[in-house]
Amino acid sequence: MALVNLEEVNFQHFQVGLTRTVQLLDAYVLFAVLWCPVWSKDPSDLISGETVLFPEVPPCKDDIFDAVFLNHVLPDTDVISESASLMSTHLYLTVSRLLKNQLPEGCHGTDNETIREESLTVPKHNRTSEKNFADFKQIRHFKPNASIEHIEATLMWVNNKTVEWLDLMDPEIKNAKITLAMKRAPEFISKWHERKIQLKQNRLEKLKEKETEKARKDAQSIKNKQTALDTLQMLNLQPCNTVQDVTEMLQKCRTENEKESALKAQITFYKFVIILPILNTNSFSFLKIKRNLIQNS
Repeated sequence: MALVNLEEVNFQHFQVGLTRTVQLLDAYVLFAVLWCPVWSKDPSDLISGETVLFPEVPPCKDDIFDAVFLNHVLPDTDVISESASLMSTHLYLTVSRLLKNQLPEGCHGTDNETIREESLTVPKHNRTSEKNFADFKQIRHFKPNASIEHIEATLMWVNNKTVEWLDLMDPEIKNAKITLAMKRAPEFISKWHERKIQLKQNRLEKLKEKETEKARKDAQSIKNKQTALDTLQMLNLQPCNTVQDVTEMLQKCRTENEKESALKAQITFYKFVIILPILNTNSFSFLKIKRNLIQNS
């Protein structure tokens, strides 16, 4: 019942107001209403059947409202109040954590004309960018040999509607624009070549970084192999190929520490030197081999 009251009675105006908000700066008023810790201690107003969050908007008295408040006698218990209190506390903490920038203490908590003017040019959706990616994919599909610069110029020509823009001009203004474009064409071509060289340089730097990283990994792999071989030589061991070889190796060891060191050396050798695709760890299970030795003794 408490959840129905919070959802059907008190949050309807908030949801409608949030969907009608044109800018995010206009939503700080709605968020500030939700940021109220009073109902965490005394939620009696929230379960009264009246709109508390937005008193100027009456609740929508539909079938759910009638079933909960008009044709139902509230039980004499504190369960509903406790539930409303817990939900109010959760709502307060959630709003404080996720909407701190839109609250009165946040950077967007007040109406700022400067930020409002700057946000006028922000697109309200991403349909344009998604369409550009779709067009880019289509051009790459039908013209796989086309360069990125060619596709970029094509998309700019289509999106800017240059032909329609020129056709709507007076002939004199149109000729003046074309003449100006022809004069500035060498400058743009020069900048385009510079950008192309820069892109190529960035690509070469990325390839060089990959080669350096690959060389580092190869050197580390060689070092690991050499370390594994040195460990076997230091322990005076030979690589084990079968379980029988492992069993014989462990029988020669005197203490548990020697057995554990020998097994670790063999596993390290197989990991870095032989590099098996799937290492059968059961063959090198110390506890399993130890149990077999005890049973055979």
